[in-house]
Amino acid sequence: MAPQHQQAGMHDKALVETDIHKPVENGREQCEHISQGSSISRLFEDFPNEILLKIFSHMDWKGVLACRQTSKRLSEISTARPLWAALFERLCDELIVPPLLERPIHAYSAQELEGAFFKRISSEMAFASGRVPKMRSESLKSEQYSDCYHLLEGGRWLLVTSPRLKPGCVYAYDLENPLLPKPECIIDFKDRNHTQKWWIKTNLDKSSSTLAFNLLLAPSCSVRNFQRDFPDGDDDDYPNPNAPHAYNHIYRLTLSGYGSDAKLKAQNLRSLYGGFGFYTTDIQLQGKYLSRVLENVITTNKRVEVCNWFLSNSSLYAKSYIFPDTNCIYGCSPLPNGKLLFVTSTSAALYDITNLHSMQPGKFDFKNSTLQPYWRHVNPDFYEGAIISKPYFDSRMNNFRVAIAVKGYIYGLITGNNNDDPWYQPLCKSNLAGSHRAFLGSNKVYDHVNVSLLRIASFTWPQDAGWDLFLKPTIQSYSCEVEYRHNAPPMFDEHSNRVFAPFRGPSTIVDFMERTEEQTMIKEILYLPVNE
Repeated sequence: MAPQHQQAGMHDKALVETDIHKPVENGREQCEHISQGSSISRLFEDFPNEILLKIFSHMDWKGVLACRQTSKRLSEISTARPLWAALFERLCDELIVPPLLERPIHAYSAQELEGAFFKRISSEMAFASGRVPKMRSESLKSEQYSDCYHLLEGGRWLLVTSPRLKPGCVYAYDLENPLLPKPECIIDFKDRNHTQKWWIKTNLDKSSSTLAFNLLLAPSCSVRNFQRDFPDGDDDDYPNPNAPHAYNHIYRLTLSGYGSDAKLKAQNLRSLYGGFGFYTTDIQLQGKYLSRVLENVITTNKRVEVCNWFLSNSSLYAKSYIFPDTNCIYGCSPLPNGKLLFVTSTSAALYDITNLHSMQPGKFDFKNSTLQPYWRHVNPDFYEGAIISKPYFDSRMNNFRVAIAVKGYIYGLITGNNNDDPWYQPLCKSNLAGSHRAFLGSNKVYDHVNVSLLRIASFTWPQDAGWDLFLKPTIQSYSCEVEYRHNAPPMFDEHSNRVFAPFRGPSTIVDFMERTEEQTMIKEILYLPVNE
């Protein structure tokens, strides 16, 4: 659980009234049941506030909202800040992907905590309800095939870099704004290579007490425009240190302001020399580690470079290499606990990357810096492709989870902080392998099947109580009236259950958190008259 979710203010007995009406599932039955139990209501009336708060803190959120309808005094108790701080803490422990807060929890009022709690609960209920999600199409001014998109965790901010806007700059769209105004330029980067495509990768900075991200801006190709950078024509082996497309740039993103007034701000942390003579086919950022899959422009052979950017500077880098036995690489994902998951067409392997080799920029010591796996699993199902989720931290078990979709199955991999063999077993059957339009999350799947069909599914882990190992995913299909021409795979945010699908033409934003029929039903429940 992230540090920003630390419990605070339990000594505060002040009661805050609120008129915020939030979703509740099956709340009507609970309201009727408690309203009929007048003797129970009278018994509660005799308890002091401290005892009632203690009782309420052991109830679930549906019971708290139901009690809110029985009397004015219980309604006041149900809005206490210590109660919602406790419920929010419990929610963070119960969800694989906990809610995100913009600032420390002690800075939130009771109303704000209740609002953040039900915003997340509403999106989970809506995703599992099986009803058609809300969709909206937006024409982004940057759209073309070479654009790069990235949806920040939380689902609010969409980052874009495009030659059609300003080469090398990073722009941010606020998807919470229904008008979707012009994007804000958060990184004003001078890219002389105007045809260059840039990768954007981010990860949540969990060590920060406020909402913050690390961002990696990296060139996809390091071989263009040699003549311009080296006008003498004889210095191709000695790249210009000022060429921006020869470097990987790491920024820290923070929020200026809160709520609807929040703006993203960027600060440069590192600029690391990346070298020349290869294409970058994949890049990942997790914590202090970044990985790049590099393809030689002459031989087309691939290698993987793993770097600890936090320990690297302009004169000395901490990095090592992996030389795979195949060029068919499906994923290379660093884990925050110092491991690296590497999946190819032949196997899945784990590497220990806590002790990387020190070397000067532009120098290569392959003999002493090549990594060897401490665990490797050969699986013929990998031949038809694989989709890898990002790593998720399980606070209950103190380990990391990664889901891998291959031919016929979704596998689960759980690894701790040591180099013991991980838990690796199939979780459920699936047919996602080979799909370039699917997203795999901690326990959810989003897939744009064809021109007019969206499909979502959920799966479970055996460590989660009450679930079977081979639980068949619940497939829910939706019609989608958009033209099927993807620029890139869809992006799915599990904090908000929001999807951004970068189609060629108007892009589509899918929100599973908004259901008009459910909202109407919930308002009917929460507007029931309160007994005197």
